[in-house]
Amino acid sequence: MHSWRPVPALVASAALLLLACSHGEPFGPVDHSSSDPFEPAIVPLRLTYGGGQRPAWLDADHLIYSFSDGQDQCLGILPATGGRRTRTICNASPFQSDTVDLHDESAPEPGTDRVAFVRARLQPATGSGLHTIVVGPLDSLPSGTVLQSAVFASSEGFMQQIGLLRWLAPGTLAFLGADDGIFTPCDTCQPVVIRRWKSAFSLAAPDQPPSAPLTAVPIPDTRFATSLAPGATADQIFVTYANDSRLVLKPLGGGGGTVVATFDAASTPRDADYANGRVAVIAGGKIGHFTDDNGDPAQGFDEGGELQIVNVASGAVTPLPSATLLFRRPRWSPDGTSLLAEGYAYQVVTVSGPFGPALDTVVSAVSDIYRIQVP
Repeated sequence: MHSWRPVPALVASAALLLLACSHGEPFGPVDHSSSDPFEPAIVPLRLTYGGGQRPAWLDADHLIYSFSDGQDQCLGILPATGGRRTRTICNASPFQSDTVDLHDESAPEPGTDRVAFVRARLQPATGSGLHTIVVGPLDSLPSGTVLQSAVFASSEGFMQQIGLLRWLAPGTLAFLGADDGIFTPCDTCQPVVIRRWKSAFSLAAPDQPPSAPLTAVPIPDTRFATSLAPGATADQIFVTYANDSRLVLKPLGGGGGTVVATFDAASTPRDADYANGRVAVIAGGKIGHFTDDNGDPAQGFDEGGELQIVNVASGAVTPLPSATLLFRRPRWSPDGTSLLAEGYAYQVVTVSGPFGPALDTVVSAVSDIYRIQVP
């Protein structure tokens, strides 16, 4: 039997995405379960024009991010104040112009000149191709050492996608692995294959090319995690989970754990990032929640949400609302005073519905990179 988790207003149902053309409720006030006052609406600084994703800080003055050049997905380096790209990292070989090259999910290693990223060469007609995790010195990119294939078998099952690369410590990467589940929307419906984040893995990233294949190791207690961020010490991680209202601080080795903050049902947290006693998360917005045919949670489409800051010591949650943007993938600056994030423009429009005119929130499919000063 299929199972549904009730989805409140502002969170669109996976059935709307999978089965029919329908419209979600427009955005409105959300109970953040906090007595703290709202901060004034933020005024983000737009750093890119024409698209940008997956931002990360190279240092205090530069960032690296992904963008499309019309055919390939490349990496770009940009001053942290905006302006022109100072470098584009892509496959420039004229002999491979018939493929789509992907360079994404860049993660600079703290204290070194190395960058880990996901690389792939795809067939334009099918989008198929092998994704791998690569690491190398910044100056040598896009060349580097291949550490892990995106398709691999593990004790958590067969993983078919990798993403959300993070460094747990120098020489040790973490990432999320995705597998496929089966979702049957109704008793008379055909089953649908859904891809969802299944577990987090750690992976050694030695300075020199390994002499033997590396093995990604599942991180305990991260089944159906949707984000993972290193904590204040090397033995701690912050974790968010599919269809779960908690931000949890856990021992890296598993066991125990502390709920740092609990959000309301309409504000499922994800995309956690930690710095200087505070965790930035994305909560609420347009996101799908459902369960597969085995009753396991899955987080569906994610069109972004509201940026919120959690004080780890007190658990207080401070929303940073924007009247025009939804956000994803926040990353703290080295000094912990500002964030980079993907920003998606949205607007509330009137549409025709089966019962007359209705309001719908329309979110841009293309993001740009924004920098947000955090009080």
